[in-house]
Amino acid sequence: KKLYPSDSKRVNNPETVFKGWEFNGGEAVVNLANNRLQLNFPEKPSDEQIEVLKKNGFKWAPTHKSWQRPLTHQTMATCDKIDFIKPKDGRKPTDIQPKAPKKNEPER
Repeated sequence: KKLYPSDSKRVNNPETVFKGWEFNGGEAVVNLANNRLQLNFPEKPSDEQIEVLKKNGFKWAPTHKSWQRPLTHQTMATCDKIDFIKPKDGRKPTDIQPKAPKKNEPER
């Protein structure tokens, strides 16, 4: 594949794009090595919660002992709709994600 100069601008730096959070009953972890958002629950989620996770594209990963799905902006938007994994401070998962610098603004 031929790389065009504009391609390099499209590459997002995952560390600055996504951030995990704690929720009541567990935590959401950004796993950059596997490019996954992982939901860790100390106690097994209820059957109703498991059903919601499955309907929203999360799969059980026995090797990581977590519910996970690929790390994308769509994943974060999906998390906004799942009440039981909302951050403890009451905000939505998309609200706590770092904001990308605007094109004409220098990075801080």
